[in-house]
Amino acid sequence: MDEYLMLTSNFIICLYVLSACLLVWGLWRLVAWMRAQHRDYMDPLPRFLRLIWPLVAALEPLADLLVPQRLHQRLEQQLLTSGMSFVLTSAEYISLHVVSAFLSMSLGWICLNIVESDSSIASLVLLLLVGLVLPQLSVRDMRLKREKALVRALPVFVDYLVMTLEAGLNFSGALQQAVAKGPDGPLRNEFARVLRDIRAGKGKSQALRELASRNQVKELNLLVNAIVQAEQSGSSLSGTLSIQAEQRRNERFQRAEKLALQAPVKLVFPLVAFIFPITFILLGFPIVMKFMYEL
Repeated sequence: MDEYLMLTSNFIICLYVLSACLLVWGLWRLVAWMRAQHRDYMDPLPRFLRLIWPLVAALEPLADLLVPQRLHQRLEQQLLTSGMSFVLTSAEYISLHVVSAFLSMSLGWICLNIVESDSSIASLVLLLLVGLVLPQLSVRDMRLKREKALVRALPVFVDYLVMTLEAGLNFSGALQQAVAKGPDGPLRNEFARVLRDIRAGKGKSQALRELASRNQVKELNLLVNAIVQAEQSGSSLSGTLSIQAEQRRNERFQRAEKLALQAPVKLVFPLVAFIFPITFILLGFPIVMKFMYEL
């Protein structure tokens, strides 16, 4: 009996060792495959994505194969407007949703077991939905921040274009100077892409329309339409851009006024929920204690 138990234990140990070797070999092959992937033309991954990137890359071929092409096109447009098109492809974005859902459910299940709470199916499904929605919310937040940065920097870049055009340069030279001297940000990168498209042989109007279509920002659409109409009608481009810069500055001032008027309304709930109760407690506590001692 003892010999049988010893053989069984040795067999189980051999299985554990074999499983560990297979796991190490699989991880080594996965790392080698990841290094073989070429991301030279892509932007560097964020720090969090680097940790889970092997899982995302492993699911990417399945996402590319199973998801319809129409959904791929819609997701590519979302990544383009959020500035993530050179970080993730649509297939990688879909696989990121799956990995995020799996990790959210797994971490939630582990935490529930640690605190010795009942991990019901409803709670696990809720965690799964949170993991699915989280990448979408992150991309949406990036898109909104990018749109604000584009609108904020637009008057400055238009002023650069006006100054260089009035100095005697053509539109391509003015665009080159604006890209070289303008403030860093997404708008500078977009104008640099327009400049590369023009140098590659695209027409000026086509490059500008592609700028407007891939960003979907109203202010950029107005600027592009004004430049294209000025080129087609032969009117003064510097004068048109001066009017556009003045309009964008007025709009920015009006947005600032609107946000300033909204601030008191947004402060009502924090005042009522947090500040007023603490104030009443600080004022009322000495009075209550005085009455209690007098009684």
